[in-house]
Amino acid sequence: MPRTHRAVHPAAGTRLPRRFFLQSVALAAFASGLKVRPAVGAAAPVPPNALVMDAMGELRMEYEASLIRDMLASGLRSITITLCDPKPVGDEALALAVDSLLQYDRYLALNPEFFVKASTVADVERAQRDG
Repeated sequence: MPRTHRAVHPAAGTRLPRRFFLQSVALAAFASGLKVRPAVGAAAPVPPNALVMDAMGELRMEYEASLIRDMLASGLRSITITLCDPKPVGDEALALAVDSLLQYDRYLALNPEFFVKASTVADVERAQRDG
């Protein structure tokens, strides 16, 4: 059975259903006269030339081609990559980052049907223009 997300009210120690909380916030915004916009992630028409950038997404080298196709079909057009674990420091951190960078460079170069490495705005514009 799926878990329901609930917030705990710190003073009362009671659980507040997430849906009720969101409805209450929306009602409060409406009642206050604030302009209410669709939620982030809500379905909305996206122009075909829009550039969707995802800095919170993830790209792993073990992803199957079908998953990458699904990601592209969702409208994703750009993603940042975290190169390595952020806990190491100093020389160890640099070595891990350089090693990861070289691995991802090879991976991207081996999969040109899906990826273009963009290091400049011009690279991003060229990739978008070329599809």
